[in-house]
Amino acid sequence: MGTIGLTHQTRVLDKGYVEYRGHTGSDRDVDVAARVSHYNRAFEKEEAKRKPEERTRLLRFLRRKRHTTPYERPKLVVRLYAPVFVARQLFRHRTGTFQEQSLRYEISGGDFYIPDASRVSKRPPNVKQGSGAAMDPAKAEEIRNLILAHSEAGQRLYARLVTREEDGGEFELAPELGRMVLPQNLYVLWEMDFNLHNWFHLLGLRMKPDAQWETRQYAEAIAAYIKAFFPECYRAFVDYQLEARTMSRMEVSILRRILLSEGIAANLPNLLQTYGGGELSEMSESERKDFIALLAPMGGT
Repeated sequence: MGTIGLTHQTRVLDKGYVEYRGHTGSDRDVDVAARVSHYNRAFEKEEAKRKPEERTRLLRFLRRKRHTTPYERPKLVVRLYAPVFVARQLFRHRTGTFQEQSLRYEISGGDFYIPDASRVSKRPPNVKQGSGAAMDPAKAEEIRNLILAHSEAGQRLYARLVTREEDGGEFELAPELGRMVLPQNLYVLWEMDFNLHNWFHLLGLRMKPDAQWETRQYAEAIAAYIKAFFPECYRAFVDYQLEARTMSRMEVSILRRILLSEGIAANLPNLLQTYGGGELSEMSESERKDFIALLAPMGGT
């Protein structure tokens, strides 16, 4: 990503962006916050001698075991410029603070999101959300033109309603009422101030493949800033949350029975050495033990 200074922007969609507005803390702060539990007179002296690999090991342990409080110390603030429907999805995450530009006070600039033809998709069959197959190119272009015309018509009506009489307007309607005619693809501006734990919760949902594509683009831009400022925390998030999968009690029981019936369960430690690959080297000793315990048949399952 290169050097990141205040107001650094990452372009998103056709006219949007995510802008870095500041952060506090680092990977080290998560480690220090966790170790306060063991505070004693030698704490500061021991802290000064702490090796990077010791910090990394603890960060990963905390994420794996869902000890989230230390991850609440660092923060990241970003400014977003995104369509209304993206904003409303991100506003669902009520665990941070939001400051939004108000169209009660400011006049809309009239930026609208017009998706690329390749993004124009059909409704998916048999599901209630998401996008299906790509639209026929000619129809996709027709749809884009219809969306553009509707957007421009909404902006013209809005301007006609709210323009002051001294500027040639005929109604001078209050902007807080005039804004109701603007469509959902209008770009709006707001800032988000979240701690690292709550950012990871948001990203864990909005970076999934089944998240709306437009919202996912913003989530990935935010994630890039987090990765730049908190690299070890971000790596732990990817390994133990974003790309991890949980299993229900029923699924674990079924898997254990399969392993037992195939004679695999008794040889799990050796098989782990044989098939562990590069992933095995990334796992701590306690992770390996937990993994074997997860798959080992227990008590009649």
